[in-house]
Amino acid sequence: MYQQPNFVRRTIMTPGPVEAHPSVLRQMGQPILGQFDPEFLQIMDEVREMIKVPFATKNQQAFAIDGTSRSGLEAG
Repeated sequence: MYQQPNFVRRTIMTPGPVEAHPSVLRQMGQPILGQFDPEFLQIMDEVREMIKVPFATKNQQAFAIDGTSRSGLEAG
């Protein structure tokens, strides 16, 4: 179906962009899930639970916003 991408590993010596782990690069080569895809919604549910840990909250209103960084600013 899809051919596995063959990425050339480079050392990047700048503040950004940063190097991505090979597993991230492999996943980026997969088909994109839409924001209403049942699999995507399940992932977002899992992220909503996990995001409470770094923010040390049990608040049920904690959630991640899928979108650009600007989306988070506009939502706040």
